[in-house]
Amino acid sequence: MKIIKDIDPKEWAELLDLEREALKLHHMPPALATYQLLVGKDPLSPRLVYRDISHSWVRNAYIQALNCILRMSVPTEYQFYGEGGLYIRTISGTDKLPDISTPYSEYIYVGSAGNTGKGPVAGTGNAAESFGAWQLDSIIPHGTGAGKMSYGLTSYSFSWDPASRRFKAEYVRNLLNSSGNTITVTEVGMHMYAYVGNRIDSYLAIRDLLETAINVANGEQLQITYTIYGPQLPTS
Repeated sequence: MKIIKDIDPKEWAELLDLEREALKLHHMPPALATYQLLVGKDPLSPRLVYRDISHSWVRNAYIQALNCILRMSVPTEYQFYGEGGLYIRTISGTDKLPDISTPYSEYIYVGSAGNTGKGPVAGTGNAAESFGAWQLDSIIPHGTGAGKMSYGLTSYSFSWDPASRRFKAEYVRNLLNSSGNTITVTEVGMHMYAYVGNRIDSYLAIRDLLETAINVANGEQLQITYTIYGPQLPTS
């Protein structure tokens, strides 16, 4: 097994220090996320591993969080997507006005087999990470033809750690390459479902550009795991 990249312990420690400082000042700490990529015929014995801290929560995720906190009725002058605006944008490019809701029953990151509209996704694009990103640069479609991978069901787990006083959610998905050729993965991300009004759509929440591209040979699987850490809760 070859480790292509691993989480920088110094950077992770700095993020935890930032969280502790926020708690001291009675501010809500940031939500943290990491991702892991495994490649091989069997993810239980992968030939390569790639791990990193996610650096790219995008505008949609921020606006969704603002909506939850402010429960806003957006004035006309802020009804657009982009700097100074409070719209979110679907992965197909349609701008939507809050109120945004994400019912628990929908498990917003848990995509069924073949559904690339929610859950972990992968792509072959090289665009720089951007706060304004609303889709992967070039998502790998579901399927078995050229340039496609078969997206499996997203599995998930949810836990509370009393030592760190935080909740953690983990989302895992296997993508099988049976296209007949090697596929080079350069980006990964998380799609979420959200209701705006009475319509449910897919939105990009996270997009991470890999420092080193990963080749997935025909017959191999790419396993993507995103772990989202809730903010540490105060003791009182």
